[in-house]
Amino acid sequence: MVVPRGWNPAVLQKDYLRLEDARRPTLELRWRFSARKASIQEVARAYVSRLEEGLGGRPVAGFEEVDLAPVTDNYEVAPFSVEAGEMIFRGAAILCPRCGRIVFLQAGMPRTEGTISLPVRIISSFRDFHSSDWVPWTLFDIGADVPGDFRLHSHSFQPGYFRMTFREGSRWMTLHRWAPADVILRRTSLEEWAAAQYRKEIKRRGRTLVQRVFAGFPAVEVIPGQGGTLIRRLGRTLLSAGRFRALLWHNTEANRVFGVETEGRGSAMNPLLYEVAGRFKALHEHERQK
Repeated sequence: MVVPRGWNPAVLQKDYLRLEDARRPTLELRWRFSARKASIQEVARAYVSRLEEGLGGRPVAGFEEVDLAPVTDNYEVAPFSVEAGEMIFRGAAILCPRCGRIVFLQAGMPRTEGTISLPVRIISSFRDFHSSDWVPWTLFDIGADVPGDFRLHSHSFQPGYFRMTFREGSRWMTLHRWAPADVILRRTSLEEWAAAQYRKEIKRRGRTLVQRVFAGFPAVEVIPGQGGTLIRRLGRTLLSAGRFRALLWHNTEANRVFGVETEGRGSAMNPLLYEVAGRFKALHEHERQK
């Protein structure tokens, strides 16, 4: 979906996203899955009815006839428009036949600025699935590419710490970002700090820390332990192959510590760890504004 520069994420929940500019909320998205074949027109009418009641508004005719191609080529779309006080909300209910997900998208703006062309451009650019095998995620000062079959499962955004966890079946992937690194590592090394972060994995699951260099930065990888007898090492390798691994690195240029974790069976999980890490980076100011 393409939105104007300066519209930034302000609220992100499992089934809700709100964008804001410097003055006010600008765009809201809600989504859910439909267990049955739904009439998008009926779904839209029910949503608009709740929207009118919540806003104390009334429907405004005219937006339903706009041309929303190319989004209508791949989705079932029901546009709507609601007026409430000095604001007008134009949007659409969008059903993806591929996965059964229904998205409610609405842009709110003062009636004096309420041109039709902007919400038309936004809705027309909407895609429920990215066109490539990798989906770009950009939030605040981080950017990452995630395999398209992994969906966002949970997240946490706190001062100094961001986390996004993705899931595909029994496979899991988590992205971490800690900052500022010079404060976090002031009295400790990256290896010592990582050992504290992964104490449970090391103690209970027999993991080992190995120093690395990743993308030119100091790094630590959490891997299956190698100690013990040959039989114990072989058994541990068979049980843990393709399961939990982690890579942490100190990006000294961005003053950040980044981390990627993968967990799941299959030989593809190990190279996936490094491939995702290679696509996970700090964003400069000009990149955030794109």
